Amino acid sequence: MFRFKKNGFTMVELLIVAGILAGLAVVALNLTKLTSKSSAKFQFDTDRQMITNEINGILSNPVTCKTVFHGLTSTGLINAVTSINGKFPSDGSVFGNSKITINNYNLEAISSGVIKLVIFYKNKSIIKETNGQDLISNFVNLNVALDSSNNIDTCNSTASGMASSQWINSGLNIYYSAGNVGIGSVISPRVSLEVSGGILPGPATIGQTCGTSPAGTLAVDTGTSAIIFCKSTGTWASIDIPIVKTCLADQYVNQINADGSVNCAPVAPPPAPPPGPPVPGTINVACGAGLALQTINNGARTCVPVGVATQSCPAGEYVKGFNSSGNIICGPAVAPSVVAGAVCNPTDSNIGVDGTGKFFICR
Repeated sequence: MFRFKKNGFTMVELLIVAGILAGLAVVALNLTKLTSKSSAKFQFDTDRQMITNEINGILSNPVTCKTVFHGLTSTGLINAVTSINGKFPSDGSVFGNSKITINNYNLEAISSGVIKLVIFYKNKSIIKETNGQDLISNFVNLNVALDSSNNIDTCNSTASGMASSQWINSGLNIYYSAGNVGIGSVISPRVSLEVSGGILPGPATIGQTCGTSPAGTLAVDTGTSAIIFCKSTGTWASIDIPIVKTCLADQYVNQINADGSVNCAPVAPPPAPPPGPPVPGTINVACGAGLALQTINNGARTCVPVGVATQSCPAGEYVKGFNSSGNIICGPAVAPSVVAGAVCNPTDSNIGVDGTGKFFICR
């Protein structure tokens, strides 16, 4: 006959199984706790950064920044403000998905013209546990201009601490001294400032004072729209550009017009000098073009046209003599009959013909 044997777990086996289950439970619990802590820290850090970025954006407006900080001292202020223009108060209010709270705001001086707004957030218990920090801080840099009492007059936030920049802040101004600056499509500027495109100076009026603008500042005249500049005397003035005008090589300037332009004319030989009184030791014998010197009488010259004049008598007449000016005297076609050596009357005729047909002149 068969007999059934009754089997079961021994105490030792049960204890071993219980130990394994307990170990797994501890591991699962720690893993769950770690996951929850990591998730809470991630959300806490995300909310902190989002709030800090929003505060930076609010304070980038100089009007809002001045409303929040005007009149405050710029060094070592704890609890300097209790809110940012009514937002994000440090009164225990919660923000974000992590229910984050702001404990307080502080101001710390960094350098001349720059202060740091430090935002202290209360740490979450699940994150800090027993030995963690109670407060976690973020900051926003502020460019500030101080009044005569070294209190904040104007300000605005920058991206410092959030993104790197080559610009250096000085109060509300920025500058760059490490090289040249290009604007527009200029990739490799060749001078301190090279601009691709137009530059539009602000308006001003000729003759008025330059105010705070230094000498050399450019502006656009409100009346003429011309470029003007600030003189060393502290007034706006027009820019006088000299007008350079020239004529061609075979021309000369014969007139300058009111607008600065010039009239040109062909180069011609200088006219002959007019006759003048005699100068002791000097005789002026020069005549003009096309003229020749005829006589000089007591230093006065007489010029006549160059060339030989041709004279003739009318038909039926003949040349019977010459007058004192060198002009011919015409007479009848038949010369009078004369005898060589006979007495003649010069007033009648200067030329005669003897019996042999020879011409004779009465002298």
